[in-house]
Amino acid sequence: MHFVTGGAFNGKKKWVTTTYHISADNCSWFSGYNDSSIKMISSIKELSSITVIEGLEQFVKNTLTHSSDLEEVRDFWKALFIKWHKWESEADTRTLIVIGQDMSKGIVPIHKQDRNWRDLVGWCYQDLTQTCDKVTTIWYGISQPLKGECE
Repeated sequence: MHFVTGGAFNGKKKWVTTTYHISADNCSWFSGYNDSSIKMISSIKELSSITVIEGLEQFVKNTLTHSSDLEEVRDFWKALFIKWHKWESEADTRTLIVIGQDMSKGIVPIHKQDRNWRDLVGWCYQDLTQTCDKVTTIWYGISQPLKGECE
């Protein structure tokens, strides 16, 4: 499992598609920026041999609409990360790439709901980093491996 993070519009998607030779016909791509639902990414049945989950921070935000208990939501994501990792490790042909925007930089949000979202995303990224075999940061199109060997 590979977690790719970095700032907004820093080339994460382009780096993933280039590095993994991804096209529309050889992978499943779920985007938190579009209409992909949490149910879709929670269901192992929806995943194909190469699966990309983009906009993890948006999926996390959507779970906050169902529960305001940050620990409960974090536990949901921890369990899902473990489920994804198990699914990927069951076959050598499976690759799961998770793309999430780095929200830790900049001004701390004024509204409590936005601060909770930012905090929860940071905690989820820490949990995801522990679960993943590879972690890469992309800044201005340049990759920096943080964990594991990148392709």
